[in-house]
Amino acid sequence: MIRTLEQWTASLSRTGDLSQLSDLTIGIEAAHFIKLMSMDGNTREPLLPALGGQPLAFELIVENQLDILEAHNIKALFVFSGMKVGKNDGLFRASDEASRTIGQAWHLYNNHEAKAAVDMFDTLRPESVDGLYRYLQQILHKRKIDFQVAPYSAGPQLVNLLEKEYINLIFGSTDVLLYDVESVVVELDYGAKQFRFLHRQDCLDGLGNVAPNTFVDAVLLSGSTSLPSLPQLEGTSQRGNFKVQAAVELMKSSGSDGNSVCLRYKDDPQYQALDYLARYQRSRMAIKHRIILGESGNIEITDAQHAPADVHEFYSQQLALELYFYLSKGLIGPRVLDWRASGEIIEIAPLDTGESEEYHRLIKDQLTPLRTTTLSLLSQHVNRFYQHKDVALRCWFDRDTTQVISIRDSPDLKSLAAGWNVRQSTITECASKLRVNGNFVTKDSLGQLGFAIISLHDDNFASTTLTRRDTAKLLQSKEEIIRNTIWRFIHLRDYVRSDHTLTNWGRVLHAAFVKAGKAELEEAVLIAVELLRLDLLNPDNMFKVPPYQGAPYRGSETDRRHCLLISRVACLGKLRHGPIGYTGPLSRHILAYHSMTTAVRRDLRDLVEMCIATLFLAGDADREDGSRKDFAEMGLSLPFLKDRDCILGIAVKHYLDELPTHDDPT
Repeated sequence: MIRTLEQWTASLSRTGDLSQLSDLTIGIEAAHFIKLMSMDGNTREPLLPALGGQPLAFELIVENQLDILEAHNIKALFVFSGMKVGKNDGLFRASDEASRTIGQAWHLYNNHEAKAAVDMFDTLRPESVDGLYRYLQQILHKRKIDFQVAPYSAGPQLVNLLEKEYINLIFGSTDVLLYDVESVVVELDYGAKQFRFLHRQDCLDGLGNVAPNTFVDAVLLSGSTSLPSLPQLEGTSQRGNFKVQAAVELMKSSGSDGNSVCLRYKDDPQYQALDYLARYQRSRMAIKHRIILGESGNIEITDAQHAPADVHEFYSQQLALELYFYLSKGLIGPRVLDWRASGEIIEIAPLDTGESEEYHRLIKDQLTPLRTTTLSLLSQHVNRFYQHKDVALRCWFDRDTTQVISIRDSPDLKSLAAGWNVRQSTITECASKLRVNGNFVTKDSLGQLGFAIISLHDDNFASTTLTRRDTAKLLQSKEEIIRNTIWRFIHLRDYVRSDHTLTNWGRVLHAAFVKAGKAELEEAVLIAVELLRLDLLNPDNMFKVPPYQGAPYRGSETDRRHCLLISRVACLGKLRHGPIGYTGPLSRHILAYHSMTTAVRRDLRDLVEMCIATLFLAGDADREDGSRKDFAEMGLSLPFLKDRDCILGIAVKHYLDELPTHDDPT
């Protein structure tokens, strides 16, 4: 979202009644839809940055808003942004700003200035809402509302849908005005039953009837999601002038366009430090030659005949077309595709600001084997170019150092995965004989992870799963595809041997699943075992340097260690909470541990997604020429879909902390 343009266009917008949109199809930019919720004083949850996860009232609010659109007979088509455009130059800058605000908020909280701390947390606005995409997609899928994921930015995809008359208008951010559209709806007021929209021509007129290209240059130079403000424009808004207006004046004085302005300041040290000219040119080219997913499922570049040969410089290296298709359908997310295409992983600070050595070690070293497996699995199923191209890891706490994640020496994971092509008949037979502690259980009483492990506890069944692809009969049903995806996943995580029997860690996981006894606990159990393997599920005080507030403080040293361990286990669960913003105690210590569990959860999700993507890439499942209707359903049904908050961990910690103050703690 271009904040400077948002502010400037406020006086140019027009309003209309929602009834005017009846019987129309609106293309909705999903990120803008979510960001408006986070900015609305009626729906905003100020403590979300101190808790993680999704807003507690997220589902209720989305459902209510969709109900209002449906009541006005307005059809919605949501478009989500996919892979990142160009280089990730601005991520550290945005992360640094957020970390400073978070640090100030915790300082206030530690000094017992709760109201001021809440207000400070409330000032945080997410630069990215990618983490909420899957929540929204799940709701849309349940309501049978169409959505698609663009190859890169949602804006160009929405413009294409408008040009092809699949939609009648666009509801999105002011970024959409960078493209050749007549107007864009920028806000829906569900309470007043009104909408606010902007005409592009009004924006051009408001800047002195400038040409469209001048408008685009002015917006970019004044600061956008892909390009910081031109240093020479900093401070203009404080002087009573909007940056976008100042950018137009600067271009007039230079006698040309944005490129000329950039060349004018090319020797300025501050300008050079930002590598501004190259970043401006990449941003400009990405607007002129936008990439979309065409009707045939192919990647298309607008004005392709005039596009430069180095398009990858302002987007990224192109991957297999099939991957963009699976991305568009919601089968997989864009994170690993971003890593593979850009050749780099950018790690920014987590919500607690990630100042501990333990978190640094987790991100920089301990998760590398898991990420190597994920990247290698994908690389071995695509162009050979990627099979020999390593990936660079850059972290916010050591941004001048690049760590190489080597792909070229990885074992043959493609063959390992190909050994799982278990047919429906075998799965059904196994399900009829499943036993836990000698008692028969149904497959429906187990989750996907539990079924995968418990079924292989029977060595006889394990031997029947040693299967190869049958070209005459590929995996067809959703159950076949999901079961084989999960078996491949646990094999790649070393819970299964090459003969498909359980390893020692597999037996640990089996015992834990049996003890837990509930399908809804399986994800938490597997993450707990992964944390054990990383030596991170323990009662040690990890966050001593710098000291994080909120660790257990009552009782003996033994009491405090026990409390800490139980609270960390509780971080893996979820407190049943009403659809209303959280009020209660906070703990930066618990939040810091939550950051570690979230990092592990996300990397496990990445591997699961690459298991199902490569299953299709390898031709092991019937793609039905792309006509399958259950791609989104499969993607949304895979484990580790959504991040947790740390509210249960905080609640358990505070409850246990109070027990020693009672004469009879029981």
